[in-house]
Amino acid sequence: MAGNPKLKVLSRNLRGKDGKALAFDLTEPRYTVGRTEESNICLPDASVSTHHAELLYTAEEDYAVQDVGSTNGTRVNGVGIGTDARQLTHGDIVQFGGVEVFYE
Repeated sequence: MAGNPKLKVLSRNLRGKDGKALAFDLTEPRYTVGRTEESNICLPDASVSTHHAELLYTAEEDYAVQDVGSTNGTRVNGVGIGTDARQLTHGDIVQFGGVEVFYE
């Protein structure tokens, strides 16, 4: 992978144990996103489904996000993506339910 993209949680109600914003370095080809610790990216918020979405590394050397049938949906830059995969670009704001994250 060319660089190490990150997801930074923008929602103020989700913080790490140190009180800082949650951030996830993306180095693997696939991540699961959900509200339980079973997920690679755990967003413990009631608006996030147990199994909410997946992030998949693509040939474009970035990640795509795909909703896996969540209750509250996934949005990229304010636009719902349904269950179609959506290629991410640096600077995108992704919303999993009510939790916003910044993709860089």
